[in-house]
Amino acid sequence: AGTLAVAWNDLFPTANLCRRGFELHAELAGALPERRIYRQVDALEVCTADVQNVSKHSKTSRVPPWVDSSGAKARRLGQLGTVAQCDPQSYVRALLELAVMAGAELV
Repeated sequence: AGTLAVAWNDLFPTANLCRRGFELHAELAGALPERRIYRQVDALEVCTADVQNVSKHSKTSRVPPWVDSSGAKARRLGQLGTVAQCDPQSYVRALLELAVMAGAELV
């Protein structure tokens, strides 16, 4: 699956493109709700205690119960509305399907 994030490129010249791309992916998914090509998700970075640079994880969230490590730390990277996953192949096929429905021709 491909990961999309609305603000992960905000410090770069491509920030507006990234934000618009996030919006467009959601719009296409909304046009074909029966296809499971896109879903918004929570994003969490999980770091175990044996990682050298654990100090950057000082702002922690609750470590999820599926993490099997007593020394783990977690940090929220995004939440519903700011992070999504999509299946790139299914997404492109759906985009092509919509284009053909609108009169485009695949050659």
